[in-house]
Amino acid sequence: LTACQIVAITFFFLAAPVLWAIVRRIFDDETACWTVALYFISAELVELAADGWRDDCRILPILLAVYAFQTLLGRRPEDSAIKASLAMALSQFVAITLRADAFLISSLILLAFFVLAIIHGQWRATILPVGTWIVAVVLNSLMVYYFTGGFVPSVHYIHFLEASL
Repeated sequence: LTACQIVAITFFFLAAPVLWAIVRRIFDDETACWTVALYFISAELVELAADGWRDDCRILPILLAVYAFQTLLGRRPEDSAIKASLAMALSQFVAITLRADAFLISSLILLAFFVLAIIHGQWRATILPVGTWIVAVVLNSLMVYYFTGGFVPSVHYIHFLEASL
């Protein structure tokens, strides 16, 4: 329980700078600061983190994906394909390795990022996120294989495979 609480609280706090960066890009510094302040006093999110629920671990990868799309499609001087690539790669790794239920949605988000990067001529921005996705899926699959004998990204997929065979 203590380990779960530490992980949840850590990810709760790690999401704050990313939230600030996203809101700052849309509005301004003051609005971003107020948004982060409201995030920290959100009783439900703080309670989930303090209780050790991993729902707070979903917030960080979602915010990182939003930031990746913002920097990939943005027109600001500080926007770059490298920032977008790093943010999406980190989003993919955190989501897939920490949340078994995030595999499908993370894959769809990566597909959308891949298509948009290709359309905007930023194909190099797809290399790191796709590589990270592969590494995360293989690591999860190896762990599931070690415990169950099924080489799938999550134990939940074993039931789907058994039903289709």
